[in-house]
Amino acid sequence: MANQWRKLSSAAYGYSLARLALNSCMLCDEVTDPEFTEFSTDKGTYGSLVETFIKLLKRFCEGENSVELTQEALALREACRKEMETLIGFVDNFRIYEYVFNRMERKYIDDLPTVEDSDEGFLNRLIHYIADVKDGAMMNQRIQQVIRELPVRMTRQKFYSILSESLSAYIGSDKESLDAIMYFVRSASMLEMTEEQKSRKPELAELLDQLRKQNFSEMSKETFLELQGKIGTVGLQLSDETDLFRDLQEMANDLCGICICKPFAVRDAVEEQHAEAILRAVCKAWEKKEELAETVFEELEELEGVQEEYFEKYMRMDFKEDSWENEEQAALAFRVESLISDSPFAILEKAEPEGEVDRATLDRTVNDFIAQADPLLKSLPKPVSRAIMAGVLGVIPFCFNSTQELFEYVKNSLESCSDWAEREASKELLEMLMEEEDYDLL
Repeated sequence: MANQWRKLSSAAYGYSLARLALNSCMLCDEVTDPEFTEFSTDKGTYGSLVETFIKLLKRFCEGENSVELTQEALALREACRKEMETLIGFVDNFRIYEYVFNRMERKYIDDLPTVEDSDEGFLNRLIHYIADVKDGAMMNQRIQQVIRELPVRMTRQKFYSILSESLSAYIGSDKESLDAIMYFVRSASMLEMTEEQKSRKPELAELLDQLRKQNFSEMSKETFLELQGKIGTVGLQLSDETDLFRDLQEMANDLCGICICKPFAVRDAVEEQHAEAILRAVCKAWEKKEELAETVFEELEELEGVQEEYFEKYMRMDFKEDSWENEEQAALAFRVESLISDSPFAILEKAEPEGEVDRATLDRTVNDFIAQADPLLKSLPKPVSRAIMAGVLGVIPFCFNSTQELFEYVKNSLESCSDWAEREASKELLEMLMEEEDYDLL
């Protein structure tokens, strides 16, 4: 049993150390670049967290591997996770308004592209695009993508009925699965963002408040273009920031992993020497705000292929629940596996099973959501409410009993939309979706 833990910790240590060395170099190149000013260390949460990361890295390079260092690395990881939650909350909210403005655009801007195909021809191509895959998961993904872009013309009660019926697929599954999908449902409904998160980005919260107060039916061209430009700028900003925090989270994960595994791992002294030389050079370059020494790239060459080698070893391992000596070791193993998973923000503690979902649990969950969502949908302008419904319908497991039923839903969504600008925008976005897949009916 102890041998199993040693195998896991050895593979995880080697993998995380090599990856940390590489990613730290990329971080150092980025933040010491004179053009890198938007999120520099003298302002903003990101800069502060990078500073914390470098300090922890320096302590590790100096030989410290204490419980305190591990706990502080885990605290850094948690701080990054909270910042990412805030960013994702804003992304979800601005995505709703992006949806609205995309469908209004043709009222204010001439010469936008249109789908030249007839309505019948377009519908046939769209249905074939959805159904022309053998993999069920891929088909469901395409259905969700298409439904999200279609105009929404239904009552709130019809929307709630579809939601309840679709979520019935979770009856018999574990409660954690239902909780996971409800997180996405709530995020798509502007319900997940907290006041604390808004306070972290007051300028973005102010813009959301400005958008919420708009009268979309009487908006001037000047106001439309101004707000559309702001939404586009914010979208790019949030995309850049989420990339930065995801990268920092991965490095925090690797630092946590090597702190946890080092006392138990079988380590390669030569690989360690190269990796630690790189990490020390990163810390030095950071402190002096200078470029990395040329020798670092020679050290990187020595680690070429090491990360992949350890990951392959890890992937060949198949540990069962009884592989561990005790609960403490099992908890450590779960934590390490989460840290090196492809989900940088994975929870590190295994949740206690909450049982299976039954009809009563599902109904209670849906009713709780409706109690929160209904007042919001009533208070918002119709274009925003429809955008929320489209977002929710695009994340739930929407089920159709036949291709004909799917065809009728798509056909009705387009034909019932009397707003020509919205209908043409939806068709254009769906056309782009098919083109991204290089889909050709012929």
